[in-house]
Amino acid sequence: HHGPEIDLHVAAMLPEQFLPDVHARLVLYKRISGVELEADLDDLQAETVDRFGSLPEPARNLFRIARLRVGAARLGIERLDVGATGGSVTFSDSTPVDPGALILLVQKSARALRFDGPNKVRFSGNFAEPEEKFVIAQAQLDAWVEHYNHERPHQGIGMVAPIRRFELAAVDRDVQAAPPRALGPEPEQPSA
Repeated sequence: HHGPEIDLHVAAMLPEQFLPDVHARLVLYKRISGVELEADLDDLQAETVDRFGSLPEPARNLFRIARLRVGAARLGIERLDVGATGGSVTFSDSTPVDPGALILLVQKSARALRFDGPNKVRFSGNFAEPEEKFVIAQAQLDAWVEHYNHERPHQGIGMVAPIRRFELAAVDRDVQAAPPRALGPEPEQPSA
């Protein structure tokens, strides 16, 4: 695949039972990995459901990870990893996120975030369930987008934060994802 590596330690694939034809499966993998816009991913997911039926969970996960990859690419994130007890975000050298602003955000996070080298930020928490991993991964992306757009409104990343979360996946299984909780300090309220 191209772009950021997203590892949530969940099954994310097109099962053989869902799509038995090897060639069709490889073509679909290639199309998913080549998507650069959320709207194109929505279209591809809808087309996949139309052609092959309701997505099994590993296929839904594959599309959700592809959505995270699209968002991470815009932020110059090389790797986003979420395990059962925490995770990390690794920024590329060409990230549009200002290093000084990144340092400030980590300092303000009340130890929710910490550096692990010059380009990696770690966070901890309990993310045992796959859904919790998706929620915190999306919350991380949303927090970085909000921070970036706040710091540089004239160069805002063309993403709305919070991103419309996995709507096709939610519709496909008729379940709404819990709203993400962003890491870091609570926004300051104006004093009365």
